[in-house]
Amino acid sequence: MTGVFLAVVLINFPLSGEWLTGWDNLHPEFNFGLNLKRAVFSVWQENQGLGLVGGHGYAATIPHTLFLWLLSFLFPQHLLRAIFTFLMLYSGTIGTYALTRYILAFIHKNHHGNSMQMASCVSALYVMLNLGTVQNFYIQLEAFIVHFAFLPWLMLSFWMYLQNPSPKRLFFWIIVNIAIIPAGFIPPLSFVQLLLIAIHSVVWVIHKMSIQKFKTLLIAGFSLICIHAFWLFPFIYYTATHSHIYLNAYNNQQSTQDFILKNRLYGSLKDVSLIKGFLFDAQDVTPKGNLVFLFESWKNHINQWYVSFIGMSFFTLGALGCIRLLWQKPHQSEKVSLALSAIIVFTFLATDVPLFSSVTQFLQANIPLFFQAFRISFTKFSLAYGLLLSVLIGVGLEWLFGYMKKMRAISLTTVFILVTIGNIYCTNVPRKFPVYPNKSRDTG
Repeated sequence: MTGVFLAVVLINFPLSGEWLTGWDNLHPEFNFGLNLKRAVFSVWQENQGLGLVGGHGYAATIPHTLFLWLLSFLFPQHLLRAIFTFLMLYSGTIGTYALTRYILAFIHKNHHGNSMQMASCVSALYVMLNLGTVQNFYIQLEAFIVHFAFLPWLMLSFWMYLQNPSPKRLFFWIIVNIAIIPAGFIPPLSFVQLLLIAIHSVVWVIHKMSIQKFKTLLIAGFSLICIHAFWLFPFIYYTATHSHIYLNAYNNQQSTQDFILKNRLYGSLKDVSLIKGFLFDAQDVTPKGNLVFLFESWKNHINQWYVSFIGMSFFTLGALGCIRLLWQKPHQSEKVSLALSAIIVFTFLATDVPLFSSVTQFLQANIPLFFQAFRISFTKFSLAYGLLLSVLIGVGLEWLFGYMKKMRAISLTTVFILVTIGNIYCTNVPRKFPVYPNKSRDTG
């Protein structure tokens, strides 16, 4: 797992002095003081037009700005964003491994074996290499890669604290919430996080209700609100007093329906199973002035029938894992909430799958704010979906390992190697992140 990550770093890291940037990005390293000031006084964004009430979670960028500022004492300015990007990729990968091991330990009542470790490794590799991760990291915005990095840790720390409340586990929950703050720059991402937390909370409370459970949940919820209040409350104020401006903006009126149709175009069962989004139709201009598809290499790769078959096979493994969690007794809250979370997130992406698509259409027709905020549902839900599918793949694969042990038909190591090779081959092509020549001097 770590070896594959290092290979990804070696292929993509800008070692020749380039800048790793993207279509939509934050570069606080250009002026730390100014960016920190804008984040602290985030309610009024005087640098935008003639000044306006900010509609993003601008204050949520403070931890990211401070972290890059600390890194700037050790590394040159043009490497800061690249280092941060790959740290986030590694954090999300290791977090998925830990989350999968945790849920498998629940299934086997804390018994650990080689099959659990192998299945968890496959989950970690899938979350790192799947098409959803590729699309979000290839033209990444900091909020999304932070969301990727700490969402598995958020779920794990929440589950651990509810299962056995202690000061140590509460501290873990608090630290993870602090780390994931920069994702609040794009508030719908925090909605996705809260959705997953809410699903588990409801399932956990319903399963053997008690007063102590409500107290534990109250402590976790109160700490979450306190940590995120400094950016969340300004956003709530904007939503309550100025969201009509956002809803009626000419840019949104002209583009929203187009984005919804693009999402629907990639909302089929096949596309969702491969985590393939509308970005596959995005185009960019080459240095020579030619217009090309941004993900042209991946388009050609994934259109090969056997590559799509491998990708669909991983989805089938995930579906098998979901069935196992819902069917196999005992029905613990972690197992049920994980399966339900995956089904709900899948629903938001399956915009062209009968029955599932009607849910999204109903919400868009009746909730104007949802219509605008989640017009590009792929960018908001694809990372959470990739995480949940990765864990379910591990659960499903470990289930198959159990039957293979009984039949002794093929060694688990052989299956693990084949699945790993398929994972790497299915979702990746030798293509570097977009980097730009460093024609400016470092100022940090």
